[in-house]
Amino acid sequence: MKKLLILSCLFGISFLTSAQNYLHLNGGYSIMNPKEWNKTIATYNFTRPWLKNELTTLHRDWSYGLGYSGVIARGMFISPEANYTKFTSQSTNENINTTIKLNWLRGSLYLDLYPLEFNLDSVGSKTRPFVRLGGGATCLLPRITQNDSLTTVDDEPYNPVIWSYQLTGGVGCRFYLAKHIDLIPMVLYHYQPKVNLEDFSYALHGSRLPGLVDEQKLSTIQFFLTLSIRLGRNEEETR
Repeated sequence: MKKLLILSCLFGISFLTSAQNYLHLNGGYSIMNPKEWNKTIATYNFTRPWLKNELTTLHRDWSYGLGYSGVIARGMFISPEANYTKFTSQSTNENINTTIKLNWLRGSLYLDLYPLEFNLDSVGSKTRPFVRLGGGATCLLPRITQNDSLTTVDDEPYNPVIWSYQLTGGVGCRFYLAKHIDLIPMVLYHYQPKVNLEDFSYALHGSRLPGLVDEQKLSTIQFFLTLSIRLGRNEEETR
C-alpha cells in the first residue's frame, strides 16, 4: 500500500509540475528465448512425426503500447506505460490443429534520464538521447487449443492467469519530427527472475512427462518505434 501511495504521488507531481508532457503510441518487435517452454514444444514435435506442420518455438512477435511521460526535474521524466505482446505457434495434421497463444500484458513505471540536459535551462537540440530504467508487473495468459477447444489439465480447462514482475533497462533517442510531435527509437531489456507457466507441458502433451519444466528465468528484448505527442509546452523550451 505504501509503494502504491508513493507511485501515485510521483505520478501526480509529474502532472502538477510539468507543462512538458507527452503521450506515447508505440509499436515494435519482442524477442525472447524461453528455453524450457521451447523444450516442451520441441518434445511435442519429436513425439509426433506425423505432423504436417510442426509447432514453431516461441521467439519473436509484434508488440504494441500506450504510455505517458511527464517531467519531474531537469532532464528527468517519469513514464508509466502499458504494453501488449502475443506470441503464437500452430501445428496441423489431418485430424488435429494445435495452437499455442501467449498473451502478454506489461504495466511498467520508468524513469527516463536525459544526461545532456541536467545542466540546461532550456532544450535547444532536436536530438535528445536518454536512458530508461524501471520495472513493473506482468500478466501472462497462456492458451492452448486443439481444433478451437481449450486443452484441459485434470479435466479443467487450461486458462491460467500468471502474474510476475520485471526489471527493465534501455536506451532511446528523441528526434524532433514536427511541431508537438517527436519520434523515438528505443531498445529495452526486460528481466524476469521467475515465470511459471503452471502445467504448460501437461496441457500441451496431455500428461506429465519427466524432464519438462514449466518455470524459468526469462529475458526479453524489445525494439520500439514511438510516436510522442506533446500535450503541453514549457515556455523555456526552444527548438
